[in-house]
Amino acid sequence: MLRPKFVVAVLVATIAVCLFMRDAGADCAPPPVPVPGLSGPPVWLPPTPGSTAWRAQLQDPRWAAGPVHSFPFRSAGGAVQQALYRFVHTGNNLYVSIQALADSDGVDGIDGVYFGITEGTGGAGAHIFYIQLDTGSTPSPCTAAGVYHDPSAPCPVPNSGGTITYYKTLDRSLAPPAWTAQPAPPSWLKNVATWGTGTPNVAWAVTLQIDITGPGIAGATNMFFGTGIQMSPGTVVYLTSSSPPGALNPAIGPGIPAGTTITDWVPFVALGNACPPGISISSTSVGVLSGGTLTSNVNTCPIPPNDAGTTCTNTFRVEAQNVPTTAAPFSLRTRIRVADWGSTIADPLAPWIDFGIPPDIFVNPGPFPNPPWQWTQTGTTVDIDYTCGLTGGIHYCPALPGSTQQHQCMLVEIAPSPAAMGAPGFNIQSPAAVYRNMDFGTLSSLHEPATISLKGLQKLTNAAKDRDVYVYVDTRNMPPHTREPREIAQKPLEIARAYAVRPPPLPRLQNAGKRPAAVTGNPPGLLDLPLLTGDQALSQAYPTYRVFVYYDSGETVTVKGKVQKLLVPMVPFGFYLNHVGPFYGFNHSLEFLGGGAKEIAPNFWVIHVANEGEVKVRTNVTAEEQPPGITPPPVDHGHHCNCDIVGGSRWSPLVLGLAGLGVSALVLRARRRKRER
Repeated sequence: MLRPKFVVAVLVATIAVCLFMRDAGADCAPPPVPVPGLSGPPVWLPPTPGSTAWRAQLQDPRWAAGPVHSFPFRSAGGAVQQALYRFVHTGNNLYVSIQALADSDGVDGIDGVYFGITEGTGGAGAHIFYIQLDTGSTPSPCTAAGVYHDPSAPCPVPNSGGTITYYKTLDRSLAPPAWTAQPAPPSWLKNVATWGTGTPNVAWAVTLQIDITGPGIAGATNMFFGTGIQMSPGTVVYLTSSSPPGALNPAIGPGIPAGTTITDWVPFVALGNACPPGISISSTSVGVLSGGTLTSNVNTCPIPPNDAGTTCTNTFRVEAQNVPTTAAPFSLRTRIRVADWGSTIADPLAPWIDFGIPPDIFVNPGPFPNPPWQWTQTGTTVDIDYTCGLTGGIHYCPALPGSTQQHQCMLVEIAPSPAAMGAPGFNIQSPAAVYRNMDFGTLSSLHEPATISLKGLQKLTNAAKDRDVYVYVDTRNMPPHTREPREIAQKPLEIARAYAVRPPPLPRLQNAGKRPAAVTGNPPGLLDLPLLTGDQALSQAYPTYRVFVYYDSGETVTVKGKVQKLLVPMVPFGFYLNHVGPFYGFNHSLEFLGGGAKEIAPNFWVIHVANEGEVKVRTNVTAEEQPPGITPPPVDHGHHCNCDIVGGSRWSPLVLGLAGLGVSALVLRARRRKRER
């Protein structure tokens, strides 16, 4: 008989010295990658009036050399899935892109980005900018003849000086430094642009250029990156690369989410220096090993009846990249835990459950017998396998004590062993953590319970108090139920899944270290270079349903004279969805099973939750197989969806010749009526 299964979504964390802390190594800004048809840095605004030597494309292929950085959670360092940033450097210029991926109320006057930089050894000063989205200036002329632009996207808008707030200090070493607001942005801040609603792969973004000779930046420096996202009038979420301001380190100015004393701005080696790779795992390179591929499907057979003597064990795999080829077995280690499906606070104090791997795995000298452990290395790729063991007479593992949900989330952490700590090549690549608890499911319908839990928050905040919790449902590629039939093209889903598992490498150039004067040929496509995160690639291709959750910090901030409640992100959850065959669009809803939630904006709710309490919800998604007005036959949905995990693919999208491919344009295609054939 078939064994019952539950589906585990994966939450990944990489760590260096201790849980959820940033890697102590300095970051670096690599040069832009020259690709066929494109050399030099990204140019997103016309350099001179009438020029066609620019490219109105947020994901310009030349950004690919700059690794994508996610913002850490406020207390944990895990990667928030709501915004990201990247940067490249060439000559005397630093190029920065900061992107918001989800915003419940779209572009508004509160939304904006933050960028700060110290002068390094070139001076004692430091500078920080708050750049609002420009909703009033004239867009750039990206539709002019000869200019490359995406016809489905809006033109970037050059920011006016009035949208930029600028603070600087002359001596960052003072305790505390004296920051003063400046009357206008400096001339060395260049080409600031807003990418608004409709820009592919993002909710909105800002790009900017820094001429480092202007402020005299030299040597090792520190930088600050951030976003401020208004979720609804009166609430804002700050996502920053460094610690937020507090009582002991007050904000530089109103609405600036950085403290006056620079304690943990991101350290950078001198701009122009080489970037050594660090050990990395992606949110799709961990999971349960099944038939040679990684899935989110875990055999548990916990529900009788089952075959006499049936037992269910599972092998969990963590695939790490850029591991030194001379690495000793288990010089890189992993810890795996689970929690109920849904949203928790982003902190080790959340209710994670161990199921065999000892909590002191990162400091314990070993041994690592086979079974349950196995280490396999091929070049710089290492697979760490752990097979759970049966305990206490229970016939399956992992056994989840006290859990009533078959759907679970998983937390995977990695760190060097004590002997390898600090050894060459054993730095952990930023971001310090990546969370993923997204499931792949095939519809017609999904009805999945989930738990939103504040457990652990009292100890984290040292405050026993009830709180408001805010819940936002973000959907992508999910058109509403209409009379127009459509189908989901399956090949783009496979391509996106392959990209997410193993993003393509940067192109190898002849005469390494020397940039050619020009690189000829056609520019590569969006998935031919590591331009997107794995989650972005999947969300571009799949119908995506994601639940973002926040708790009210109890703090307020004043932004542009408006008082805003400061919300703190929790771990989001959701689904990458699929449907095989024709259908007529989607319907979806989020049920609060105990009631009490108030919808304050479309797909945005607030609910009051007791101290250390939890909320039970149910996500409902249906791919409608009949047009409106036709009642479908009754279907017994059972406990949860008929989830089919989309199998991972190991082939590269480069092989498919995907130059210029816009995956999302292929995903949902209206089905031609028979009379048109």
